[in-house]
Amino acid sequence: MATSNYTKFLTTNSMDHNGNGLLPSTTSHYPSDRKDPVALAFDQWAANSGFTFSQVPNNTQSDLKISYQRRAHGDDRVFDGPRGVMAHAFAPKDGNFHFDADDSFVVGAVADSFDVETVSVHEIGHLLGLDHSLVQEAVMYEFIEPGATKRNLHPDDIAGIKALYGF
Repeated sequence: MATSNYTKFLTTNSMDHNGNGLLPSTTSHYPSDRKDPVALAFDQWAANSGFTFSQVPNNTQSDLKISYQRRAHGDDRVFDGPRGVMAHAFAPKDGNFHFDADDSFVVGAVADSFDVETVSVHEIGHLLGLDHSLVQEAVMYEFIEPGATKRNLHPDDIAGIKALYGF
C-alpha cells in the first residue's frame, strides 16, 4: 500500500465545496496569452477532485483572484525579484494567487524561464489547501527548476486532495 507524502496547511483545512464550484478571475492587467495555461492548470485539479471551476470576468465577485505583483504588494509575503520566489498562493478562504512580475514566465519549457501552467498547477494546490509534498515528482514539491515542466498531478497530489476533502 502506498502512502501519501502530502501535507495540509496548519492554519485551515478546507475550502467550502458545496457543489457550487469555485469562480477564479484574473486582474485587468493580467497577460491574455497566459490565461489558457492557467485554465489548463485548473482543469488538472477539476479532473482529479470534486471541484469545478468557472472563470468569471475580472470585475465580478470571484473566489480566487490571480494577478502579477512586484515586491511589497499588500500581503505578508514580499516578492524578492528575479530568480527567487516566483509565485505564492494562500490557503483556503483567502483565494489570492500572485505571480512575481519580476520573474520570466512563458508557455512551455524554455531555458531560464518558468512555465505558467506548471507554476499554476502548483499554486492552485495551495489555493485548495495543500502544502508542499516531500515527493520530488509531485506537482506540490516545493521547488521547480527554470525550463522544467510539471503539469500533470502525481498520485501523491491526488491522494492529498482526496484526503483533504474526502472525494
